[in-house]
Amino acid sequence: MNCYNTNPVAGHSTAFLFQDRDGVAQPAAAMGMANAWDVLKTEPFLSLWPEGPDPHSKDIHGHGGRNQVFFAWSDLNADARVQPDEVWMEQAVCGGVTVMDDLSFCIARLNDQAVRFPVAKLAESFGGVRNQPKVLATFATAGVPVYERSKRVVLADSVQRPGSSGGDQVLADDSDEAVMTLGVEPFHRHSLSGTRDGKPVWSYPSPWPGLHASHEAASPSFPGQVIGSTRLMGGLFEVKGCEVGPLWAVNANMGNFYLFTRDGLFVATVFEDVRQGKLWKMPVATRGMPLQGISLRDENFWPTISSTSEGKVYAVDGSYSSLVRLEGLDTIRRIDAFSVEVTAEHLVEAQRWVLARETQRQAEFGRGVFHAAIHRWPARSPLVRRPRLVDRARFRFRGVPRRQHSRVVRVQRSSEVSPDRRSRGPIASTATGGRKMGICALQLTMSQVTHGCVRPFQWRRPGATNSTWSSLAKKETGISSPC
Repeated sequence: MNCYNTNPVAGHSTAFLFQDRDGVAQPAAAMGMANAWDVLKTEPFLSLWPEGPDPHSKDIHGHGGRNQVFFAWSDLNADARVQPDEVWMEQAVCGGVTVMDDLSFCIARLNDQAVRFPVAKLAESFGGVRNQPKVLATFATAGVPVYERSKRVVLADSVQRPGSSGGDQVLADDSDEAVMTLGVEPFHRHSLSGTRDGKPVWSYPSPWPGLHASHEAASPSFPGQVIGSTRLMGGLFEVKGCEVGPLWAVNANMGNFYLFTRDGLFVATVFEDVRQGKLWKMPVATRGMPLQGISLRDENFWPTISSTSEGKVYAVDGSYSSLVRLEGLDTIRRIDAFSVEVTAEHLVEAQRWVLARETQRQAEFGRGVFHAAIHRWPARSPLVRRPRLVDRARFRFRGVPRRQHSRVVRVQRSSEVSPDRRSRGPIASTATGGRKMGICALQLTMSQVTHGCVRPFQWRRPGATNSTWSSLAKKETGISSPC
């Protein structure tokens, strides 16, 4: 199967299952978005398309995905070629596709549902799988797994779209639990979540869910903080001696990955955030050498994880193609549930702690008042006016993104700010350790102010793009480059 080695940061809209036939890997089954498989957009497959969607339209994701079509294929005659009588289709928006150990296909979003298609029929000759107890006992004559649309199992309703370039995958087995790298309502969109019997039962926050979101992420400041979660590293796996059930791993964009239990408990952060750890630049590779404090670097794509029949766990790290053994997972123990009493005195003490921490921060960094004129810009102006210096301020940034073009450390000058999101006033600023930013705007929300996070936004006329910056902004401001 190829569901873990296609899209480097998220679930892919199609997945194929391959069979070893005389030493040659040949496609045996597939599911996903029919729009992504060109052969399905030719004769004689056009008659299979449901009424409404245009097979040749390039507008696949627009208008609510009205042109998207979901397909399933099984190679019934084992010729490694697709024929019309081997395919069924239905109109549906399709998210990431994964394939489980029991050969079932899982779809993260089929419209707004996460679903699982178990094997309805399986031939006895399909490479060794016939002895697995999870596979159904009925068989098709051609030796391939067969999937029926009526046999689908709904894993979750109200599954939300990805919040950035990451997630959009699901894991499930023969239990009543499922794991999704998406938010399932009522949980937040920026989260990992899980269900039991099709009902959402847990979520884990992932505030910067994906590669591009992680470029603006703060550096990790406490254990268990998930930053830039991207794609699954494999399916559920067992660890010998571990008493918490199956584990799973999700890669992250800042040089590490995270381990969880199937029911959503955080287990460990493996490797370090690239902004805090040492890069993989050891002068000598020694078998069995410890890797504590090492980062796999940002944008480390396609790491994988699996366990052996002896219960040992190995990861292929990704960029460096090294085989890494994970030790200590057999010591994980589940803590029995217990009650926690929170009194009014506890809350007062917590407030004192927060105030003491802020007092210490101000003593180290300093404090001041930021003054800015807030008003709406005249509607007649296609661009906001030249910045007029009003006050000076310093903003402390807890996280410094790894990428040079995103590196912003402090704002040194400020100007008028407009409350109208469509026409923000400019703020003149510079970047420490990176290029000059020119004219930028700051959007300060209560959440960002509370958490000490300030994000720069590009200044542009409503509807303008980077390509129109030069002709618009330079004319009004004399500045030749965007933020």
